[in-house]
Amino acid sequence: MKYASHHRKLRHRHIAACVIAMFIGAMPAHATIMTSPISVGVVTPLTLTKVHDIEFGGFSAGATSGRIFINAYTDGRSSTGGVTLLGGTTSAAKFLSYGYRGQTISILRPATAITLTRVGGGATMTMDQFTLNGGALRSVKTDGVVDVRVGCRLNIAANQLGGSYAGSFTLTVEYQ
Repeated sequence: MKYASHHRKLRHRHIAACVIAMFIGAMPAHATIMTSPISVGVVTPLTLTKVHDIEFGGFSAGATSGRIFINAYTDGRSSTGGVTLLGGTTSAAKFLSYGYRGQTISILRPATAITLTRVGGGATMTMDQFTLNGGALRSVKTDGVVDVRVGCRLNIAANQLGGSYAGSFTLTVEYQ
């Protein structure tokens, strides 16, 4: 019995030593705590505000078709064909885009012709060949503003019916 009792004591000491070794082995030699800074940038949504419309000034249609061109850089106009230019205000459409300083934006102008309809009916004209006063990709200035001007070509039929014509086009500005 003496042997069994001694064997149990050794076994208990051995188990206790294993348990202590497990705790010692499970404990790290040292702990390190690190922090990481977090940085989040919130981009200002782009907005687009119309300042004024395209203005073609006065003109008369002749016996042959013609065209009026509005220059996006100078607001000037020129004509071809059977169109006679008269007085009046001419200008490219002007928009201001507001966005995140330094960000690159893309300006998408109409890709297809836009139909203008005579107020009161009876006739239409088309606008096409939309141009910008600069590239389609631009950087937002330090003040957050991009000046966008749009010119185009107005197609006038022979003996185009006189009156006021109305229509609209879409200009889209996107972050790149």
